[in-house]
Amino acid sequence: MTTLLDAWEQESTGSANPGGRVISAGVNRVNIYELAIRSSSGGEQVTAVSYGNRPMTVIETSLTAGAGADIHSSAWLIKDADIALAENTNYTITRSPNVLGVVYRARSATYAGVDQTDPILDSFSAQGLGGATPTGEALTTQSGAHVIATHKGADQNTTTQDVTWNNLTEQLESTNNQIYSSVAQAVGTGADLTPSVTPVNNVHTILQGFSLRNVATVVEVDLGQTTETDSSLAVAPSAAVALGTPSEADTALPVAPAITVALGQASGADEALTVLASAFVTYGRSDGIEVALSVTINPVFAICVETDLALPIVPNVISEFVPDFIVTVAGGPVNFHVTGAGPLSIIVQGD
Repeated sequence: MTTLLDAWEQESTGSANPGGRVISAGVNRVNIYELAIRSSSGGEQVTAVSYGNRPMTVIETSLTAGAGADIHSSAWLIKDADIALAENTNYTITRSPNVLGVVYRARSATYAGVDQTDPILDSFSAQGLGGATPTGEALTTQSGAHVIATHKGADQNTTTQDVTWNNLTEQLESTNNQIYSSVAQAVGTGADLTPSVTPVNNVHTILQGFSLRNVATVVEVDLGQTTETDSSLAVAPSAAVALGTPSEADTALPVAPAITVALGQASGADEALTVLASAFVTYGRSDGIEVALSVTINPVFAICVETDLALPIVPNVISEFVPDFIVTVAGGPVNFHVTGAGPLSIIVQGD
């Protein structure tokens, strides 16, 4: 929220010096300088304002032609960075066409906690001519941010002019027989606010208003925590979750598990995985993958596959036997014929 750091004070009530002030230390400051000038020759305007030789930025400017006099109303601001660089505490104005007989009414105030990128949220200028009451416009506001409005009048016998603010609180008023000026403020609620006045002996006037913008806040939120700001923020969670556990964020997140499974083990994820098993097999054992294999029995070690599939299991056996006869040949081809009434065991040894 914004705070009034330096209260509104009168800077000039004449035609010689636009004034000056010391700006208090603070964070995210803006100094606002608002003024009205009256010229009897017509068309006189303020075209530039500076503080300590640092340029100020115009917020609103308006010129109206009165009966025998013109009034020009404007509001200006300078932000924190330029306040720190100011060479002195004086305001300087540039007028055009810079004629004689100009009367000033100038005031200033400093606010803290104001956004430095775009300090003005909304603004308007309205005129009331020939005794008509100027009609304000609805200003967009932020909760806790100040709304400022000014009412200026110029013509003969302005000492009888006055104004009642209907929905803002008057901060400063100044009048003489040539120019009348009043400034008021309110604290925004987030709802639109239309500055409204009830003038007395109003002749030719200008009503201006503007709302400040709160400095942008940055908050850190924990995973799954709701925002601590005035509006909802989308929280993009980032978390390491255990396999098969739901997300710890406000919404369910799909968990893509990466796991190592043992041979024949079912998936340990939330859904069934296709497990491609890979096993080491010893000599004489078939491959341990999930396809039917033909089993070749080794003459000495008869060992079949031990996979998850139901395969015919031939028990591990070691066949030891005594041959009926042994034929040893030193070289060359050997032809032989064996007959018998029962199972025969033959070992052929050769080169």
